[in-house]
Amino acid sequence: MTECGRILEFPTGRSIDASRARAPETVARLVRTFSGRTRAVVGRMSQPLPIELVALAGIDDETVKGLAALAAEGVLTAATAARLALRHAAETFQAAHRSGRRGTEGRYPELTTTLAGDVFGDFAFRLRRYDRWLGFANLPAIPYLYEICPPDRNSLCLLIGSDAARRNVVRVSSPQDWRTRLADLHSKADERSEHHVLLIGGLPPAGAERRSILDQLYRGLTAAGSIAVARNNSKSAPADRRCRSGPGIEVLMLIEIAMPGLVERDRDTRGGSR
Repeated sequence: MTECGRILEFPTGRSIDASRARAPETVARLVRTFSGRTRAVVGRMSQPLPIELVALAGIDDETVKGLAALAAEGVLTAATAARLALRHAAETFQAAHRSGRRGTEGRYPELTTTLAGDVFGDFAFRLRRYDRWLGFANLPAIPYLYEICPPDRNSLCLLIGSDAARRNVVRVSSPQDWRTRLADLHSKADERSEHHVLLIGGLPPAGAERRSILDQLYRGLTAAGSIAVARNNSKSAPADRRCRSGPGIEVLMLIEIAMPGLVERDRDTRGGSR
């Protein structure tokens, strides 16, 4: 059930006419609707429509511009250029729909959210983007994380509290079993200074990529004014080298969505900024 979406219906007091629900409109149906009163005029129309290929195809790239240039030079007729532009637009949109790769030409990456608990009380949620996921909860809602987060042995556990100066203190650890670790934390909640928990999963078990993610995490916490503390069997400590990776940026992005302001993209000597 944790992988299923749930639809919440908020009644408005208005009745819905089921007879109005129809299948998606087709072009033929739209034309019949709009031209009901002008059928005779449409039949007598002989003048061409003044429209650019970019507006006709709904896409502005080098291929459509090239077709317009070929039509202007007489290499292609205007009708042929229009048909090819429409075909190119359809091919482009179909390729973007099928593609799961990242980039401006493909579809936007999906960010899925799973919620457990009471949104007006104690709750936990999980964010997932590609293979990375993040779980968030305050201390009373820790049991909800067991329902929505997988038992990932390579996950990071961030325990977030504050010091006397009201600065964020983030204790970073990589427990072998985050469920046991958080169960112990939950049982001693009154004795702890931490207030929130972040779980980060979908990380590599070891190697340069994991070290890079941890490096960016520590630098992001420090750049935002937080105090980052390595704890328990964390598999990496902060490093001084300036390395960046796509997975590390994804982790910072998920943390920023869950707790805005907790991390900050560091600025290096090349002027990189958030």
